[in-house]
Amino acid sequence: MSVRLLFFSVLRDRMRQSEAECELREGESVLDLARRVLEPALGPLEWGKFLRFAVGEEYVPPNYRPRHGDEIALIPPVAGG
Repeated sequence: MSVRLLFFSVLRDRMRQSEAECELREGESVLDLARRVLEPALGPLEWGKFLRFAVGEEYVPPNYRPRHGDEIALIPPVAGG
């Protein structure tokens, strides 16, 4: 199963891309997925509890289990206009 991740603000800058396709692992939450994708580039996500997630155009909790084809926005603690 695959999903599209959208990176905003500092995440976009640090990842050097605005989006990425990613394969889901069984039982993985959006927070688990974010950690797996972001930590190799950014180090431990000590501020990960402050990330916000949106699927489609609706906010979801960190324990949300994405589905195939979801478009998941990763929104850092401070996102400017």
